[in-house]
Amino acid sequence: MATKNNPKNLEKSTIYKKKKLSEKKKKEILKGLCNILGSKNVSNREIDKISYSKDYWPIALRWTLEGKTAALPDYIVWPKNTKQISDVIKLTNEKEIPVGQL
Repeated sequence: MATKNNPKNLEKSTIYKKKKLSEKKKKEILKGLCNILGSKNVSNREIDKISYSKDYWPIALRWTLEGKTAALPDYIVWPKNTKQISDVIKLTNEKEIPVGQL
């Protein structure tokens, strides 16, 4: 069972599986996001991915209590204006990666 202290087990208990990106593509996307937003407004840290992938629907709370998680995002971004949002969406469309929002 996955625990908050052992994120390596998260993949085993992930509810929704996602398509894996190659390391090369991940680096390209991260570089593009940092160019648009600045490195302080982009994160691929495990703690941020876990924190920002939660919601408070009853099923999500149940999964959390069971040590399960929904598929984690590859990146968390904090755009500051509509231009940055637009540029991020353009990049994700070019790279064919999905976007979720909270």
